[in-house]
Amino acid sequence: MVAVAFEADIVSEFLRIPNFEQFKNKHVRVVIEAEDAAVIPARRLSALKLDTAGFKFDRNDANER
Repeated sequence: MVAVAFEADIVSEFLRIPNFEQFKNKHVRVVIEAEDAAVIPARRLSALKLDTAGFKFDRNDANER
């Protein structure tokens, strides 16, 4: 796996990728991070409800793992 990190000032919808040739015709994952937290809204977790009626907990079995 190759990771390339670079910083850029976004002035349009296009980015220039350094060393473009090494990524040409390959599947890549692009992650964009911004210093300003207000740019990307935080996601809230909702409540999770689990039905544990049929769940059997064996402490000794759990400790063996």
